[in-house]
Amino acid sequence: MEIECENRAFNLRGYLKNKYAELGFFDINNIIRIVVNNNLSFRVADKIGDILNKVKTLREQGEFPGIKTDKLKKEEIVAAAEIAIAYLGENLDHPLKLDKDVNIEDIAYFKELLINNF
Repeated sequence: MEIECENRAFNLRGYLKNKYAELGFFDINNIIRIVVNNNLSFRVADKIGDILNKVKTLREQGEFPGIKTDKLKKEEIVAAAEIAIAYLGENLDHPLKLDKDVNIEDIAYFKELLINNF
């Protein structure tokens, strides 16, 4: 499964959709985008999904700061990616490639929220 998901974004999309019920269409697409653009491993993609699924679940229960929305912000996904990479001890030979509309300050804010609440 891991090899299939690393080789084809379509397979990774299906995996994330089936494993993490709280993640919506746009959440999964944005996770796939950062994983593919930065050549991240399946393990990192899975950990990002795990972190963000917990965030959405806790928000629904009112136990995590933030506004309940249908989709996560790109900054939240990048923050989860940075944490997943560090948690799994994976090394990148370059900084994460981000979309132009991603706010660096918001990434730091969400990263701090994630670290303090998990």
